[in-house]
Amino acid sequence: MLTELSVRNLGTVKDAKLEFKPGLSVITGETGAGKSMLLTGLRLLMGGRADSKMVRVGESRADVSGVWAITDTDVRQELESHSVAFEDSELYISRYVQDDGKSRLMLGGSYVPTSSMGNISGNLVEIHGQSDQIKLKDPSVQRYILDTYGAGALAKASQKYTKAFTALKQTKAKLKDLQENSTKREIELRYNQDLSQRFDELAPEEDELETLEAEIEKIAHLEDIADGLRETLTLVIPEEIDSPVSLLSQAISTLSKLSKYDAKLSEIANTIDAGLSALEPGLQELEDYANNIDLESLQKLHELEDRLRDLKIFAKPFGGDINRAIEESLKAQEAIAQGEEELDLDELREELKELEANAVAAAALLTKERTKAALGLSKAVNIELAGLAMRGTEFVVDLQPAKLNADGADEIGFMVETQGKNRRPITKAASGGELSRIMLALEVVTANSEIHGTFIFDEVDSGVGGATAIEIGRRLAQLSKLHQVIVVTHLPQVAAFGDSHFVVSKDAESDSVLTSVCEVQAATRIKEVARMLSGLDSTDSGLAHADELLKTAEAAKAAF
Repeated sequence: MLTELSVRNLGTVKDAKLEFKPGLSVITGETGAGKSMLLTGLRLLMGGRADSKMVRVGESRADVSGVWAITDTDVRQELESHSVAFEDSELYISRYVQDDGKSRLMLGGSYVPTSSMGNISGNLVEIHGQSDQIKLKDPSVQRYILDTYGAGALAKASQKYTKAFTALKQTKAKLKDLQENSTKREIELRYNQDLSQRFDELAPEEDELETLEAEIEKIAHLEDIADGLRETLTLVIPEEIDSPVSLLSQAISTLSKLSKYDAKLSEIANTIDAGLSALEPGLQELEDYANNIDLESLQKLHELEDRLRDLKIFAKPFGGDINRAIEESLKAQEAIAQGEEELDLDELREELKELEANAVAAAALLTKERTKAALGLSKAVNIELAGLAMRGTEFVVDLQPAKLNADGADEIGFMVETQGKNRRPITKAASGGELSRIMLALEVVTANSEIHGTFIFDEVDSGVGGATAIEIGRRLAQLSKLHQVIVVTHLPQVAAFGDSHFVVSKDAESDSVLTSVCEVQAATRIKEVARMLSGLDSTDSGLAHADELLKTAEAAKAAF
C-alpha cells in the first residue's frame, strides 16, 4: 500500500506531500491546477521516462519520493527475489530529475537503473489512465487477466499443460542436439573407446614412467654394480689382511697400549674406534646388497624396456604425462558409460510422439477451461459496463486456435462490439474514457482473484455524469474494500465515495503558477464537492446538495 508521496519542484508543484490511507482516496481540483503532476511523479518512481521540462522553472532539479507498506507475504518475497531492501516492512523509492534531463532512481536505499522497475512496479502500483491503456494491446496481459479470473480449474489445467509442454520442449531440444551432433558424438565415442581399451590393456599406475626408468637404469648396469661391489668389499672387509678396517683395528690396538704412557692417546683411540663402529653396519649392508644381486633379472630388461616404450606412446598425446593420461582415460570410461545410458534417436522419436500427444491433450483441456472462463468474464464485465454508461457496448473475450507454445494453444483477444458494428479489438473500438471504464470493470470482477498493491485511476470518468458517475464511484469504493484505490476525478459523484479527499489548487496571485495539495474533511470537503457540483461552493443550496451527495455515498458504502 502506498502510504506517502512527496513531490518537490515538479512542474507547477513547489512542495507537496500526500499521506494515503487504505480504502479509496480521491484527488480533485480545477482544470490546470496540477493534478497530473502527482501521477507524473508516481510514474517517475515506477521507472517512467524523465524530461528536463518536468523541472519547475527556476529550479535545478525535481524530486519525488514514495513510501510503500509491504504487508503481503507473496509481494514481499517477490520483491526480495529482486534484491529489494526493506526497513521495518517499508519500501522507500525516490527519484530526481535535473534541469539537463539527467535522472537517478533509488530503490530501498540503493541507486538502480530505471529499467529494473519493470519487474517490480507491477507489485506496487497499477496506473489506469489513457496513456496506460496501451498495455491492453499486449496479448500476454489479456491472457493473464483471463487466467487470473478463471483461477481454480483453469489454474490446474494451466499447470498440467506447463508440465507437459516443458517435457516436450526439453525432449525436442535433446533430439535436435543428438541429430546435429551425431557425427561429432561418433568421433568422440570412438576416441573414448580406443583410449579406454589401451588403458585397460596397459593398466598403468601413477608415476610409473619415472619408477620404470629408474629400474631399467639399475638393471642395465647391474654387472657394473656387481663388479664394483666385489672390488669395494675386497678393500674393506675386516677379515682381509691389510684391509683398511684391519689396519684401523691394529692402529686402535697400538694406541690403546701406548695410552698407559699418555692418556690423550686413549681418547684418540676411542674416537677412531667410534668411527669404526659406525662404519661396520654400513659395510654389513653393502655386503648384503652384493650378496643379493640377481644377475638373472637382466633377462627382464627387454620386457621392462618394451613396457616403457608402450607407456610413453600412451602418454605422448597428453604431453608425456602418465598421470594425466590415466585421468583422461577414466573420464573416457565415464563418458562411454553415460553414452550407453542415453536413448538412441529412434527411441527418442517415439518418446517425442507420446509427449506431443500429452501436450496436445493438456492444451485442449486448457482451452476448454479458458472457454468457460471467457464466457464468465465477458458476462461479468458486461454487467459492470451496463452500469457505467456503456450499455450498447458488448465486451467479448475471443479465443482462436494457435500453434502450441509456452502458454497453450489459444490466441486470446479482448474484443468490443458497439451498436451492432463488427467485432473489433478493444483498443481500436473504444475511446480512452471507455477503455478506462473497461479496465475498471475488469478490476472489479477480478478483484477477488489476486492481491495487488495500489490501483490508480485517471480519467476513468471521462465523458460521463449523473447516475453513471454514481455507479463509477460505487465500483471504485467496492474495489477499495480489497485494494487501495486512488482516483483523480472531476466528478463530485465519484469524489463523494472517497474515504480520503485531497484537493489540488493553484495560487493565482504568485509571480509563477504554484500548485498546492491539502487533505479536506468535514465542512471543507463539503465546500469542495459543492464547487465540483456547480461552482456554488459558498451558497446554502450548493452546500446542502454537496452534503446530501456525501451522505448518499456513505450510505451506499455501508451497504457493501
